Amino acid sequence: SMGDEALELEFIFSGEMPSGHGSAVPVTRDGYFLTASHCLEGPRSALIVLDNRGRALRVIKTDWRVVWRSPSKRKLDLALIYAPVRLARAFKLAGAEDLDTGEAVASAGWSGFIGGTPMASHAAGNVIGVSEKMGKLPGPVWRVVGHDSPLHPGDSGGPLIDWQGRLIGIHSLIRVRRSRLLFGSSSMKGMGYVGDAIAPDPEWLYGLIEADRKSQ
Repeated sequence: SMGDEALELEFIFSGEMPSGHGSAVPVTRDGYFLTASHCLEGPRSALIVLDNRGRALRVIKTDWRVVWRSPSKRKLDLALIYAPVRLARAFKLAGAEDLDTGEAVASAGWSGFIGGTPMASHAAGNVIGVSEKMGKLPGPVWRVVGHDSPLHPGDSGGPLIDWQGRLIGIHSLIRVRRSRLLFGSSSMKGMGYVGDAIAPDPEWLYGLIEADRKSQ
């Protein structure tokens, strides 16, 4: 019996792989993106931005810089990057403290290009549990949201979204467990699947962005 042991599977892609890619999520219209810290490992690559202005889809290939990155992806798998782009839209970050177990969520990412056309991935699921708030200002503050929305290659670093279309968190890990105990009172029978999304505290994140703007 595995008891409450967990097998953690990470989506890690390097530029050396033919299909290597991850996702990033715009959180401001002036070029700030959230992603998973492990997506920045390996050879440096360009950020490809898909921006929908009206009915036209713009594909922008741009350089980027790291604004902030968690020092240990095992504890907090999150990074904030900046690219010199102006976007038509960005996600609004919602706090995770009011999320309830069983609440509907959706995940998204992208599967790269097929025949020159960008292929998106998306799926629906439910919240399994929400951790207590971790960290302390002025350092990073976050929660971990467990969910059962299926993830695909390329979704790592992508968004977990609530039913109002607001950003809850950033995809980090997949866990496969043989356990009835997940996040305390929540349970799954037999072999269970749960994805972890890092939900940064809005006050901390937007403060980080504003400080970076002033420093440039």
